Amino acid sequence: MATVLIIDDDNSIRAVERSALEDAGHSVLEARDGAEALRALRAAERPLVALVDLMMPGVSGFELLQSIAGESALARRHAYVVVTANATSLPVVQALRSSFVLEGIAKPFDLDTLLDAVDHAAAALSHESATASESADSR
Repeated sequence: MATVLIIDDDNSIRAVERSALEDAGHSVLEARDGAEALRALRAAERPLVALVDLMMPGVSGFELLQSIAGESALARRHAYVVVTANATSLPVVQALRSSFVLEGIAKPFDLDTLLDAVDHAAAALSHESATASESADSR
């Protein structure tokens, strides 16, 4: 199972996501804004699946994603799933998918959809990790 970083300013959303993720066997970390999330992403000892809310006070999810885009190591190390109530943001998410965002989910979301997205992101991390190990072994 994956370690998931929930990045959302809404306490009730974080609680619902935490409960569903832990029930599914995932470990969960939380961040209330982009600044807190960026610190957690940089400090993480292993790859994370990050659930990124776009609309937050302070450092927004958009600003967080811009910072990540500027730090290629962060973009490659972790898997990112955007969760947003702003449907007009989904085209931006689609554009980012070509670089490092794996999926975009609209709020309100079905918990099964969220869990499927986390499983997909965790599988991508596992594949990426295995590919990197194979490359290192062939040297």
